[in-house]
Amino acid sequence: MKPLIPLVLLGMLSACSMTNTTFNRPYAPPEASKPETAETPEIAVGERTLVARVVAVERADRVRVDVTGWPALFGADLPITLTGVHLPQLPGQCPEEAAAATEAAKRVETLLSQARKIELSDLSRAKQFGLNARIWLDDQPLDQTLLSEGIAQKARTDWCP
Repeated sequence: MKPLIPLVLLGMLSACSMTNTTFNRPYAPPEASKPETAETPEIAVGERTLVARVVAVERADRVRVDVTGWPALFGADLPITLTGVHLPQLPGQCPEEAAAATEAAKRVETLLSQARKIELSDLSRAKQFGLNARIWLDDQPLDQTLLSEGIAQKARTDWCP
């Protein structure tokens, strides 16, 4: 009798594994199992994207914006790094660079606040979350404005005397 009990248990377990088909088919039909993704707009090179509002100016070459027509996950409070020019950075290598960086950030903030229309073009991914872009203020490129005012340089330069 005792040898019969393990054989019966073994038979019952093997019968259970033959009738369990949960692992032999997918959980949901293939079309229902694909996650829905938000449509991210395709932007062609040279095409411009409208900015809804400037959230903050972090430094002269980095701003945070809300982008018009993009899902909030991607387009809200999006960090944008200005391309095309080099600007002084904080904390700077010397007091002169730090002062120039502060003045540059104030000037960029003023230009952005006075603009009626702000657009982005030539978008690319930044090293961290965010985008590199050319910023347009009322159809004028911000980088060219900063260059003409002497705030920015075309090539990386030493800001210290």
